[in-house]
Amino acid sequence: MGQTGNQNIGGYRWEQLYQKCPQPGYGFRQSNIANPYITWEKQEQTNLGFDLAFLQNRITMALDMYIKTSTAMLMDMQLPSYMGTRGNASIRLNPPMGNFGKIENRGIEISLNTAPLQAVFHGITIYS
Repeated sequence: MGQTGNQNIGGYRWEQLYQKCPQPGYGFRQSNIANPYITWEKQEQTNLGFDLAFLQNRITMALDMYIKTSTAMLMDMQLPSYMGTRGNASIRLNPPMGNFGKIENRGIEISLNTAPLQAVFHGITIYS
């Protein structure tokens, strides 16, 4: 079992940023709403596996079971439009990111491999 984080959220999403105004002239405006309390997503995964082989490795089987749980997933917060998060793109603020929810993936993976038998009769190879 292990725990990892997802750092793929883009740079500086936790702080307030400024950008140049799109109108002619010189000026800057706030481009997003800050959230200094966000954290990386957390993922925990448990794996259990078995490998079996029969008949001098002519038949092999692998069985893997896993449970992966993701918590504190990073998503844009839903804010009311009067906070400036909707409307004209030149003046719209990007909403802050927040940590929400939990999702669990479970699964079983099975693979079965076989190697064909070969027989040689008087220079003729037969596969079965």
